[in-house]
Amino acid sequence: MKTGIILTIAIKIASSNQTAKGLPPAGRVIGWGHGGGEKLVYFSEADSMGYISVGGHELSNVVAIAAEGLHAMALKADGTVVVWGYDPANKLVTVPPGLSNVVDISLGGEHNLVLTADGTVMSWGDDEAAPVPAGLSNVVAISGGGSYTLVLKRDGTIQQWGGPYGSPPAGLSNIVAIAECHSEFGDELVLTREGTVVEWPCVYNDDTYKMPPGLADVVAIASGDSHALALRKDGTVVAWGYASGDYMNPNFGQMNVPAGLSNVVAIAAGPAISLALKKDGTVAVWGDNGHHQVDLAAGLNNIVAIAAGQGFCLAIQNNGTLIETNIPAAAIKP
Repeated sequence: MKTGIILTIAIKIASSNQTAKGLPPAGRVIGWGHGGGEKLVYFSEADSMGYISVGGHELSNVVAIAAEGLHAMALKADGTVVVWGYDPANKLVTVPPGLSNVVDISLGGEHNLVLTADGTVMSWGDDEAAPVPAGLSNVVAISGGGSYTLVLKRDGTIQQWGGPYGSPPAGLSNIVAIAECHSEFGDELVLTREGTVVEWPCVYNDDTYKMPPGLADVVAIASGDSHALALRKDGTVVAWGYASGDYMNPNFGQMNVPAGLSNVVAIAAGPAISLALKKDGTVAVWGDNGHHQVDLAAGLNNIVAIAAGQGFCLAIQNNGTLIETNIPAAAIKP
């Protein structure tokens, strides 16, 4: 979360309470990209853009969104959550009864995470990925990966569980933000109070995945499957990572930050795709356009939060307009 601006699946900046977290104004959830029968975006088989409805009810009064793989979660202003998407085992989209007072959300590929107002972490989904360590407390931010979890504690230290995952450098402290990678080929990131970024490999260490030297004045971080983003204090974005062009590490230009991109206030990274929210409420998207995720983003307005999943993107819109779009099947890439 970028304090005072936004909460996304990959931006987690520490704070002690919901007010200080600076959640964006409540709004309606927009989805665009992959339809595919999973009802991730607009209830259509085609690639499309529209306001999200779950269980016949439009998602409104939402203050935060998260996406991962083929499912998504929304945090409402009343502290409750809604989960939707592809879940054959029905373990992920079923919210635990009575869940309330939620102030932060994040998703792994196999489990869901929420943080409640008293600093408690709850998780559900895959039996191996979901369990929260006994006695865990004083958590201020959460970030889920494939089958692992990284949390930030009030004292500026981190704790990690699940697996497999890489080992963070010893002695990390003064951490204010965390970003868990979403594949074994990515890097895990933490942001220090001084505005520097520390990274370590999730599982596989590839020398080509290197953070740009001298990166400083960073205010937010995001991690995709095999690339990362950093938002600098001056509103510019830096990208790096590993894109070999093969199936596991596709190269769709997700690290090619658009020339002249500025006035950015929040970032999000998904599988081979990057998103940036600008101060004027518009969104820049670059990378994977296989389901028109880039094309459909043009014209978005009054956006206050962003997130990216597998072939789809999400945004929260506050008092804006939207022309719902349904791309004919003949125009959809296989």
